[in-house]
Amino acid sequence: MITNQDDAADKLKEAREFVDGNTSTEYLLVHKRESGPEIGALEFRKPVQNEFEKVVSGTLTDFIDKIRDGTISVRDLSTGNSLSDESFIQYASVEELPDTEMFRALAFPTREYPETKYDKDDPPDFQLIRTSDGDKALIGIQNHQSLRTYDSSQSGIPLMDNGVYTKFEGDLLIVPESLNAVYYDGHVFVRTPKSFEKMFEMREEYEQKAESVINSFEAAGIQFADKKVKEEWLAEGEIRILRKLYSVHENEIPKYATPKDISRIIDKYDVGVTYQRKNGHIELDIDEYTDVWELLRVLNSDYAEAELIPDAKLEIESKRVLND
Repeated sequence: MITNQDDAADKLKEAREFVDGNTSTEYLLVHKRESGPEIGALEFRKPVQNEFEKVVSGTLTDFIDKIRDGTISVRDLSTGNSLSDESFIQYASVEELPDTEMFRALAFPTREYPETKYDKDDPPDFQLIRTSDGDKALIGIQNHQSLRTYDSSQSGIPLMDNGVYTKFEGDLLIVPESLNAVYYDGHVFVRTPKSFEKMFEMREEYEQKAESVINSFEAAGIQFADKKVKEEWLAEGEIRILRKLYSVHENEIPKYATPKDISRIIDKYDVGVTYQRKNGHIELDIDEYTDVWELLRVLNSDYAEAELIPDAKLEIESKRVLND
């Protein structure tokens, strides 16, 4: 169980010791297909394995050092933290991640995958660096946008296909020398949550929770004058809106909200949302698209958490609810 910064640093140090031990490393290309994820391994010789091990070990060292010196803090993997401008490493246990086929690639880290070749006309959606001792594994996750055609002005590990991938001085493919996230021993540490959400199809999870939130508000008598709101937020909604609604779900705001509470919040903070009260219900309305953010502020942590959740206080810096 990771409960504080020291626990996180200790777990990452354990992960680094694992990588630096008696392990082997492989580079996996992940393609999202209609039938599910397609994962294949690039074959490469020991010198390149060593280069990949350095990438993983170096990333872990960077995480550890920045946690120890307070440059970055560790927070739970959540939409609230994804929306913050602060510098975080976000954490989750694998049991907390959405149960999608993509996440199962992490849940079974020693599974064997067939050999594959890099195809510039069919680039992977993202890559995994898997370091294994034959029993368990550490997986480093890389955003696909970082894998690119080699340019001598860029840093990275260049690979050439001559039957087996080898490090070379030449011109073909460059592998980034950083990781977006790390999985080890049931724990995930994420440095770039937005790209992580995209890689592992968290939008679907957000959409399900967002629909639950809207239905819960409507059941509580908190409705929307424009019936297209639900369709636009769910079917066509941008990821920022879905993350906001997911955050509303995580903080259980619909559990406490009432029509009277919502009208009181709108009046108290003078936000750009109009309403009508009738038959015990409230209908919320906005004039322009930009006002959708005002509506979300009413329903989300900006106002609703501090006003509605009993025996809770709002931590202003990170907008997290703290129970005494």
